[in-house]
Amino acid sequence: MGKTRLAIEATEIIKERFALHAFIPVEELTRPWLLADTILRALSIPRDPEIEAIDLLVERLKAFRILLVLDSFEHLLVEATPFEGDARELLGHLLQRMPYLHCLVTSRQKLQIPGEWDLNLMPLSTPTHEITDIAEIAAFPSVQLYLRRAQEKRAD
Repeated sequence: MGKTRLAIEATEIIKERFALHAFIPVEELTRPWLLADTILRALSIPRDPEIEAIDLLVERLKAFRILLVLDSFEHLLVEATPFEGDARELLGHLLQRMPYLHCLVTSRQKLQIPGEWDLNLMPLSTPTHEITDIAEIAAFPSVQLYLRRAQEKRAD
C-alpha cells in the first residue's frame, strides 16, 4: 500500500510549517511505554531521570509547532498492562497537553483518540493485463514498492 512512502512525501510537503519535525519508525518498539522516550531521542531532548518522559516532552515543547510522524503504529495498539501504559493513551495525552502538536500516524488500525482524522488508502495500482515489457511493468507503483522492499532485504 505504501503508507510509509506516503507519510514521507506528506512530511516533505508540510514540514516547513513546523518548528520541529521528526520521522519516527516505531515498528521495533517492544513496549508501548517506550514511546515517550523514543520521541525524546528523535527530537534530541536529553532525558532527565527526575521527570517522567511525557512530562518532559510537554515541559520543553508545549509552545512549539511540532510534527511527529509515527510510522507503523499498529503493534502499539495492543491491550496494555497497568504497568506498561497504553501508547494510544500517551499520544492522546500529549495532543491534549500540547496545543501545537500535530501527529501523522501510519497504522493498519484506527487509534480511536479525540481529533483523529482517518484516511483510508487504496492499494497501489497493479498491472491489469499481461505485460511483457519490463519497463512498462516497472512503471507501476506497486511494482516499484515491491522492488524497493526486495532490495532492502537483498541488494542484488
